[in-house]
Amino acid sequence: MAGTAETWIEVRAVERTLDPTSGSDRMRVRFEYGSEGGILCEWAIWLPDEGGFDAAVRLAREELQRISALMALEQLVEPS
Repeated sequence: MAGTAETWIEVRAVERTLDPTSGSDRMRVRFEYGSEGGILCEWAIWLPDEGGFDAAVRLAREELQRISALMALEQLVEPS
């Protein structure tokens, strides 16, 4: 989980599932972004199944770090 005191972002699930668009087996990583008031948004990224669960977890961590860095940058440039 990452974020500020008011907000948080976390990986909710890494799961093997059937891609509804292509019909292929995929790994789906689901994220949530929220605040003390509740969930503000949810999204998912789809990954090829070839890398398996370990690769999906690694990519989820990379995405979480990237988003956390963007959130921190936003805090730096936000006017007081």
